Amino acid sequence: MVLSLSASLQDYLESILDLRESGGKVRVTDLAQKLGLTKASVSQALTQLADKGLIKQEPYGPIELTKAGEFQAKKVRANHDLLFSFLVDVLGVEVQTANADACAIEHAVSDETMDKLAIFLDSYKKGEQKMEPDQTLTLADLKVGQSGLIYKLIAPSDLKQKLLDMGLIKGATVLLQGKAPLGDPLEVVVQGTKLSIRNNEAIYVLIK
Repeated sequence: MVLSLSASLQDYLESILDLRESGGKVRVTDLAQKLGLTKASVSQALTQLADKGLIKQEPYGPIELTKAGEFQAKKVRANHDLLFSFLVDVLGVEVQTANADACAIEHAVSDETMDKLAIFLDSYKKGEQKMEPDQTLTLADLKVGQSGLIYKLIAPSDLKQKLLDMGLIKGATVLLQGKAPLGDPLEVVVQGTKLSIRNNEAIYVLIK
């Protein structure tokens, strides 16, 4: 996320970068046309960007990004490209929708999230990660009377061993038979065996 800049100003920086790379010199008229705004509105925004040291412009001259402005513009674009790739390549969102969504999201995502998304996409494209949207339920999400197959245990190693020892193994059928009056612990049946498991343990058992 680009700090201390509104989404609108981030869009200006990204648009200036796009126009510069596609046609060289960038003028107020070009920017107004690209963004669908009046020249007066663009001029006001450019004044703000200049005050922040992100652009420079001589009177009636072309708009130029400063080193700081180019860094911020490329950062916004990188966020957009990562989000677009995730939406299209991983989730299968239609291109036009993905582009619009990426534009809306790119301004509000933290640096930490973007860094982890970049790592995930790299692994995904290498075949090391798979998205399995139908595998999102945990044992704690089941309603009384519901059952499913255990898909995966994602608990830390010590808790994982405890769950395995209870019979909560991959491929086993589990039924949520009941809950304590306050909702914790859960009463489950795993392959005919009745067990009691707490919610903070059940969240590590993925169900499909």
